[in-house]
Amino acid sequence: MASAADGASTLVTAVDPADGTVRWRERLTGALSPVETTADGGGLVLLSADAEQFVDAVVRLGTEDRTVRRVPLATPADQAQAAVDGDTVYVVGSGGSLAAVDVGADGPGRERWRLETGAARVSRPVVARGGDRSFVLLSASDGRLLAVDCAQAVMAGQSPPRRAAGGRSYVPALPAPVVAGGRAFASAPDGSVFAVDAGDPARW
Repeated sequence: MASAADGASTLVTAVDPADGTVRWRERLTGALSPVETTADGGGLVLLSADAEQFVDAVVRLGTEDRTVRRVPLATPADQAQAAVDGDTVYVVGSGGSLAAVDVGADGPGRERWRLETGAARVSRPVVARGGDRSFVLLSASDGRLLAVDCAQAVMAGQSPPRRAAGGRSYVPALPAPVVAGGRAFASAPDGSVFAVDAGDPARW
């Protein structure tokens, strides 16, 4: 993947992992960065940045037919990070505003909801499931682990702050939480690594 010097377009190249041959190339409008493919492998999700390097749209490129769906964000996001869950992309910026964007090939193609988490800095979002519910998990700069209910677009729970000695709460990078075996694992500025029940954020 290579963006033009002026940011007007990006060349996306698909390479066969077995022998390195090029399967296809497609030039798309805008300065794009990849997130991941959709669960069915039929779409590549990318974030599109404007001239100020704020992410202003989510782009889905069909990997079979090369159809392009561009879904604008209601508010551009600074230093945006994203996670893909089915046909929904969860985008969060440095200000902690989390948006759920529908990029399905047959869906309406729109921002479904937006929630202000109240955290100034957060990690890359991660999706976790508990029973019939799904949550977006985010690590905050003060050591909290936040959980947002994907269906209701509300804060489902958060762990207590875990600040470093002396009250310092900022770290250069915020590692994303890891979900395994029904638990969510996260790290904090105080140097601790902790685990909570990923399916029951209300009890954190």
